[in-house]
Amino acid sequence: MKFNITKNNKVNILGLTVDEADAIIKIVTAANNRCFRDEDKYDNGAGVIHYFSGDNFVCTITEGERKALSDFSDSLIRQLGFKMNYN
Repeated sequence: MKFNITKNNKVNILGLTVDEADAIIKIVTAANNRCFRDEDKYDNGAGVIHYFSGDNFVCTITEGERKALSDFSDSLIRQLGFKMNYN
C-alpha cells in the first residue's frame, strides 16, 4: 500500500488489496451510519461543534470531519458499489 499527498493537499492510496478496501469500506460505512448522529453533537461554546461517537467508538470528530466522513462514505459506495445493510 502506498500513500501520496499531492500539492493540492489530496491523499492518494494505491495498491490496496480487496480485503484492505473491504475493511476500510465496512469501518467507514458503519461509522457514517451508526455514529456521530445529530443527537451526539456538542457545541463547546466557542463556535466549534464536535460529534461524539456514542458507545460504538471512543473518539470525537469536528463538524468538518463529520461532513468529510459522510462524503467519503458516499463516494466509496458510489464508486465501489458497496453498501452495508443496517436494521
